Amino acid sequence: MSTEPFRICDGSALHADDPDPLRQYWYTADDLVDTFGYRREALEGLFGEATPGPGGLVG
Repeated sequence: MSTEPFRICDGSALHADDPDPLRQYWYTADDLVDTFGYRREALEGLFGEATPGPGGLVG
Protein backbone atom coordinates (compact mmCIF):
# COMPACT_ATOMS: atom_id res chain seq x y z
CA MET A 1 0.00 0.00 0.00
CA SER A 2 1.35 3.40 -0.92
CA THR A 3 1.75 6.12 1.69
CA GLU A 4 1.49 8.84 -0.94
CA PRO A 5 -1.76 10.84 -0.78
CA PHE A 6 -4.13 10.57 -3.75
CA ARG A 7 -3.86 13.65 -5.97
CA ILE A 8 -5.79 14.89 -8.95
CA CYS A 9 -3.06 15.93 -11.35
CA ASP A 10 -3.04 18.33 -14.29
CA GLY A 11 -3.16 15.39 -16.68
CA SER A 12 -6.63 14.28 -15.61
CA ALA A 13 -8.79 13.55 -18.62
CA LEU A 14 -12.08 13.91 -16.74
CA HIS A 15 -13.04 17.12 -18.56
CA ALA A 16 -10.48 17.11 -21.37
CA ASP A 17 -13.11 17.70 -24.06
CA ASP A 18 -14.74 20.71 -22.35
CA PRO A 19 -14.32 23.93 -24.41
CA ASP A 20 -13.81 26.00 -21.23
CA PRO A 21 -10.09 25.67 -20.34
CA LEU A 22 -10.81 26.42 -16.67
CA ARG A 23 -13.25 23.49 -16.47
CA GLN A 24 -10.45 20.93 -16.56
CA TYR A 25 -9.35 22.21 -13.13
CA TRP A 26 -12.82 22.52 -11.58
CA TYR A 27 -14.54 19.52 -10.04
CA THR A 28 -18.10 19.37 -8.81
CA ALA A 29 -19.15 17.28 -5.81
CA ASP A 30 -20.73 14.84 -8.27
CA ASP A 31 -17.38 14.50 -10.10
CA LEU A 32 -15.53 13.79 -6.88
CA VAL A 33 -18.13 11.34 -5.58
CA ASP A 34 -18.84 9.46 -8.81
CA THR A 35 -15.34 9.41 -10.32
CA PHE A 36 -12.98 9.48 -7.35
CA GLY A 37 -15.09 7.86 -4.63
CA TYR A 38 -15.24 10.72 -2.14
CA ARG A 39 -18.09 10.85 0.39
CA ARG A 40 -20.38 13.85 -0.13
CA GLU A 41 -20.54 14.61 3.63
CA ALA A 42 -16.74 14.57 3.87
CA LEU A 43 -16.40 17.02 0.98
CA GLU A 44 -18.65 19.57 2.66
CA GLY A 45 -16.81 19.11 5.95
CA LEU A 46 -13.47 19.64 4.24
CA PHE A 47 -14.29 22.39 1.72
CA GLY A 48 -17.48 23.95 3.10
CA GLU A 49 -20.48 24.79 0.98
CA ALA A 50 -20.23 24.63 -2.80
CA THR A 51 -19.38 27.85 -4.64
CA PRO A 52 -19.97 29.03 -8.23
CA GLY A 53 -17.16 28.29 -10.64
CA PRO A 54 -16.43 28.43 -14.38
CA GLY A 55 -19.50 28.65 -16.56
CA GLY A 56 -21.81 28.78 -13.55
CA LEU A 57 -20.88 25.29 -12.36
CA VAL A 58 -21.24 24.83 -8.62
CA GLY A 59 -18.47 22.87 -7.01
